[in-house]
Amino acid sequence: MLNLKNVKYAVEANSFEATQLWSNWNKRVEWEDNRSGVGVSVEGRVNSFVSLLITKINNVEVLFYEATSVLVDHKAVEDWVLLHCPLLTQGKMKDAQNFPHIVHSIERGET
Repeated sequence: MLNLKNVKYAVEANSFEATQLWSNWNKRVEWEDNRSGVGVSVEGRVNSFVSLLITKINNVEVLFYEATSVLVDHKAVEDWVLLHCPLLTQGKMKDAQNFPHIVHSIERGET
């Protein structure tokens, strides 16, 4: 299992979106991938499989996650992420479209 205790932001993004974000941002910020992603099963109204990957952006841990099941209980997934990332609040969870908000918050030192 990944160590999620230092995660300060989370991005819901599939692998294509995450690659596009890296492509668009890796020259502007320090981007360090941890290639050891894992998957977890999250229980809810339906069991949902979620892929997890931690990336460091300007030395701040950011969780990228993607629910990959055919049926997904998105509320259960969000609750699981918040439960397992003690430094994370709902306002620090974004989708790929809103990723720039995370970068700007990191750049301003809002961690």
